[in-house]
This record gives sequence, structure tokens and C-alpha cells, in this order.
Amino acid sequence: MLKIDINLVWTVINVIVLYLLLKKFLFKPFSNMLANRKKMIQDDFDAAAADKTSAKALKAQYETELKNVQIEREKILSEAKKQADQVYQERLAQAEKDAKELAEKTRHQLEEERRQTERELQDAVADLAMKAAKKALESGKPLSEGRYGTLR
Repeated sequence: MLKIDINLVWTVINVIVLYLLLKKFLFKPFSNMLANRKKMIQDDFDAAAADKTSAKALKAQYETELKNVQIEREKILSEAKKQADQVYQERLAQAEKDAKELAEKTRHQLEEERRQTERELQDAVADLAMKAAKKALESGKPLSEGRYGTLR
């Protein structure tokens, strides 16, 4: 037969009481602290995931804005090139027009100078012919064929 000693009973009771006290005052607060810690860590992970999602959305938004800015820049550059080309074409046309006008004016001036020179030459030739005729008349010699041919 099994003999149960009172000390053994008291030891078992003490262990049970100690277990209950430890459970209430040590294990339960420690478990609560671990649960709170686990919740805090999970909240941090969730916040980090939300921040990451937000950062991805902002990155996508900035990339879209950057593309829009690049498109706008290309549009502005294209428009500026068109305007510059138009101004260039206008100035080129004006320069060609001015050159034609200058060439025409110069041609008219040259034509007028040529006419003036012809008139002066005609006047000079007529003057020389008059002087030659006057000299011939003053010398009293009859007009005949000379070295320049027949006078008519």
C-alpha cells in the first residue's frame, strides 16, 4: 500500500499554489506584455506596408508628372522651333526682297548712268564734229575724201 505522507501533500499544495500565483502574477502579465509587443510589431509592419504603398503611389504620381513635364517641354521646344523657323523664313524672304529691290535699284542706276554716258559721248562726238567742221571751214580747203572716208 501506498503511504501518503503529509509533507508530500503540503508540497503538492504549495506547488499548486505557487503555480497559480506565478500564473496570475508572472505568466499572465508576461503573456500580456508579449501580446502587446506582438501587436506593436504587427502595427509597425502594417504602417510600413501602408507607407510603402503610399510611397509607390507618390512615385507613380511623380513619374506621371515628370512624363507630363517632358511632354510639355517637347511641345514648348517644338513650338519655339516652329516660331524660330517662321521668323527665319520671314527674315530670309525680307532679305531676298531687299536684295531684289537693291539689285533693281542698282540696275536702274546703272542704266541711267549708261544713258547719261551715251548722251555725254554723243554730245562730245557732236562737239568734235562741229569743231572739225568749223576748222575745215576756217581753213578754206574744200571738203574731200580724207583719211576717214567720204563726207556726205
